This record gives sequence, C-alpha cells and structure tokens, in this order.
Amino acid sequence: MAIAKKGTRLITVDHTEYRWIVQSSKKFRLDIIVECANVPGQRMVTGVDCGTIVSPWLVKAAIQYALEHGWQPQQQGKELICAVYGRLEHSQDWAEAHKASQRQDVVLSEWNPSPALLRRWAYEEHLHLDGCEPDLVLHKAEYLPILIPIAADPDCPKAADIVQTFDYYLRSLIFEREDTAPLVIQEAITIAESVEHATLADWVSLLKRLQRYCQGVGAVNQTTALAMGADLLNGLDRGRRELAILAETQTQFQIGFTVNPSPSCQTWLTIDKTTGQFSYHRV
Repeated sequence: MAIAKKGTRLITVDHTEYRWIVQSSKKFRLDIIVECANVPGQRMVTGVDCGTIVSPWLVKAAIQYALEHGWQPQQQGKELICAVYGRLEHSQDWAEAHKASQRQDVVLSEWNPSPALLRRWAYEEHLHLDGCEPDLVLHKAEYLPILIPIAADPDCPKAADIVQTFDYYLRSLIFEREDTAPLVIQEAITIAESVEHATLADWVSLLKRLQRYCQGVGAVNQTTALAMGADLLNGLDRGRRELAILAETQTQFQIGFTVNPSPSCQTWLTIDKTTGQFSYHRV
C-alpha cells in the first residue's frame, strides 16, 4: 500500500526519487517511512528515538543503509523494518557522523526565524532550517523584504534557492486562490525591482505575467495557453518539464505535463479560451 501523499516530502538519492514521511510509533519512537516515488514497491521503515532531528541528510543515510541491506524499493515485497543502530539512532551519533565526514551541518529548529537568523542561514551553507526543505519555513510574506535583497548578493551561496523557494510560494498562493496573492506578488515585484540582479529581473518579468494571468488575458490560442502553462506550472524553471495540450474543447484548453512528476500525481490547468481565466488541478 503506497504512502498517502499528504504531508510527505521528496528526496533524490543516486538518481532515484523517493517519498518519505515521519510518523510517531509505539514505544516512544519515530518511524521514517520511505518508498520509491515513481514506482512504489517495498516500503522501508527506519526507527529513531523521539527527539532525533529528522533531516534530509538523515533520510538519505537511512535510504543508503537500507539499500545496502537488501531493500528493493521498486519491487513488491513485505515492508522492510530497518533498525539502524549508532549513527542514525541517536542525535549525538548523528553529530559524530557529520564530524567524521568533516561536514558540520547544523539544524536551526526554528519555525519563526528572526531576520538575523535568516541572514545567518542565507550565508552559511552548513545551516539548515528545521532539518527540512526551506519552503516549509520560508513560505511567509514577511520574509520577502529580508531575503529578496540578499538573493541579489553574488556572495550569497543560497541566492538561487531563495528565489526558487519564493517563486514556488507565490505560485502556490495563486493556485490556492488566496485573497492576499495580488498584494504579496506586488510586494515581491517592488522589492525585487529595487535591486539590480539578472535572475531577479527575469523573476520580476515572470511575476508580472502571473499578475496578468490572474486578471484574465482575454482570448487565448494554443500558443498563449502553453506559455501560460509554462509560467504557472514550471515557474522560473520554464523548460524543466515539458508541457502539452492534454485536451481541448470548444471553450477550454487543458494544459499539463507530458510526463508527470509521479504517476500517482496528476497536475494540470484548464484555461478558458474566451477570457483566459484558469483553474489549477492536482490529484
């Protein structure tokens, strides 16, 4: 039985994408549950002590350990219970593992970081926000004026990550029909236009197109519909995943990926041919 998508994260290890989630189990433990994202087969469960910081680094280590000990993630089989002792089971052992690899990664367990903490995170590559992907913490409008100017600094090692995170955040506001979306997008545009940076300039152009799409662009042909799909579904990574017209009626285009990120996850837009109004669908 595949893991339900709600609350899960994706991680790529050795060119294979996995879906994972952490759940409480009996006996005061946490279970890291992992399966292959594209071809779900045998699930793997690694138990760790409550209080252990479960970061992507830790999940990757658990996956590699399980693969070395017989896990077949793309084949059907009984769930593999992978009891990893030492470096994965206790937080102090995890710290020692980092020392051994000369990577002093530090997790900032803070869901409401201060401006000073955000600036520190942006410039120090070994710092991670709550052990998770940044979008879990950074999807807040209040962080735009702090981090967008930092993203224009060529010396910021996480500049590209910051822009990509906010790009996804603003598009998600549109898809979720948040009332605040127009104001937040305009704020991002204003801040980004106040600094000079090529990537930010490209992003501003994209955000202005998104504004027009939200207002309705009028009559839409196939070319315009595909351009809207590229901007809305791929964002800054306009060419990352190929899009196509999946269906067409007298009144609508359906735009989606030729190959979805996961066979169990379908994402598309329906666009009205007359008004250019669109709706987002994900199942």
